[in-house]
Amino acid sequence: MSFLQLAYTMARRRIATAWRLELVLFLGILLSVALLSSSVVFSDLLAEAALRRTLREAEAGDVNFWVRIFTNLEEPTIAAQRTSIYERSLDLVDQRVTQVFDPYVADRAHLLETSTFFYTGDARFELEQDARPRGRIQYMTRLFDEDRSTLLE
Repeated sequence: MSFLQLAYTMARRRIATAWRLELVLFLGILLSVALLSSSVVFSDLLAEAALRRTLREAEAGDVNFWVRIFTNLEEPTIAAQRTSIYERSLDLVDQRVTQVFDPYVADRAHLLETSTFFYTGDARFELEQDARPRGRIQYMTRLFDEDRSTLLE
């Protein structure tokens, strides 16, 4: 018990003699935590101001922006029981982004792109893991409009 009493006495004396230094340390730590926590808000504010200025000063034909939603691949049996991730993502973009930018947007298109997956179903695709071909599904709405592109073959 005397060891704990000695440690307590030493800690109390050290705090009593160096309280000014500890107060400065405590205030410095408090200030740095406050500054670091506010930097996220300040960074978001700067990004929004930069986007607002860029959209205001750019020519109408030069402004294109892209909203991207990342989703993971789901088990097909689970995904069939609820609404499509693609439909939910479109609803989210329509609610939060499209309504805000509607006065400034002349046209829009949607791009569906899956994560990469291994091809199956053919003997040519059954190779070693390193050499096995992979790919993704991509689909874009309004891709073949006459004013956007021309299909050659």
